[in-house]
Amino acid sequence: MISRVLVIVLAFIVAAVQASRGAWIESAGLVAYAANLSDFIGRSAIYVDKILKGEDPAGLAVEQPKKFDLVINLRTAKTLGLTIPPAVLQRADEIIQ
Repeated sequence: MISRVLVIVLAFIVAAVQASRGAWIESAGLVAYAANLSDFIGRSAIYVDKILKGEDPAGLAVEQPKKFDLVINLRTAKTLGLTIPPAVLQRADEIIQ
């Protein structure tokens, strides 16, 4: 599925924003903004620990992700003829040159 989308993105020269980090942003995605996977897994482990210690799963609060990562692919931006503002680059957690 990803390779099919990449073909379309590159063929029609469109900017693509993805809600997950991975091969997508490395290949041709412009921006990825997603929950930090390490933080998310760590929070999941806390839930598992509480359940194993006897807490009722139905009584546990549902939490939203607390930490998000912004990844910008400057190669793709250059290919598309886009200039990413410095203020946005400063907020990025990772910049792919």
